[in-house]
Amino acid sequence: IWFWANKGIQLADIKIEKEEIEKKIPKSKIYDLQNLLEHYQNVEENYRTLVYDNVDKDKTIADLQIDKKRIVEEKNTIAKETEFLKNEIELLKGKLKSLEEKLEAHKNINDSFNLAKEKEKNAIFKDIGRALRNEYKDFVKSQEFEMSDILGEVYREKLKSVFKILAENGINME
Repeated sequence: IWFWANKGIQLADIKIEKEEIEKKIPKSKIYDLQNLLEHYQNVEENYRTLVYDNVDKDKTIADLQIDKKRIVEEKNTIAKETEFLKNEIELLKGKLKSLEEKLEAHKNINDSFNLAKEKEKNAIFKDIGRALRNEYKDFVKSQEFEMSDILGEVYREKLKSVFKILAENGINME
């Protein structure tokens, strides 16, 4: 009991001392300390929130830097591809120009060939016309005569001559 009694006395003494200390401290100071404690707790909570926000922002910044690096790499790749395609376009333009020049040359050759062919054809027709002119004159004169065996033989010979002239000028009847 003595032990408990001593403990009780000690607790009572501590309580009395505490009350005396509280009496010495003005109540406004206690409220100030409580307000200061609440303010400190709020500051600590805001600090934690800011730390978490800062961590989130750091992660966002890191993600954005990765995205930026990827975009720069893609931009460089696109720039290289664009340059390659520009070079290909220039090469193809050169080939197209060369082919257009060849086409123009072939057209000119073809036009010259067609012109020569047309001139040759006209010359052949003129040659045939000259060669057949005498045969035609004889035919016109023979229309005045009545048909006879002799006239038939003459027509036969004239026709042979006409076919021979045509064959000599490239027109074969066979």
